[in-house]
Amino acid sequence: MYDEGSEEQSYAAPAGGFREKIAYHFEGLIPLILIIIVAALAGAWLGLWNVPYITHAGPAKLLVIGQPSQITQEALDSAKDIVTYRIRDMESLSVNPTPQLAQ
Repeated sequence: MYDEGSEEQSYAAPAGGFREKIAYHFEGLIPLILIIIVAALAGAWLGLWNVPYITHAGPAKLLVIGQPSQITQEALDSAKDIVTYRIRDMESLSVNPTPQLAQ
């Protein structure tokens, strides 16, 4: 009954210049970009990865081996919200397997 609408129409690129073609294809990228942004934010909220300024990780942990200088220690003390540190000497880090095996 309707002969002109019975055939499937094939893909027709937008007529016009380069700007119209770019604008036509850019409209398809907007949902894809939004999906990627939502996935990144959801992954950061679930703790899959850390995104700076979005996830609030605790302060970094730092192990200082030996005695730091006074300036370094003052800088670390003033940045308690950024870094927590422990000072250890070399003897406390060495592992002697003989006492452990004797147990």
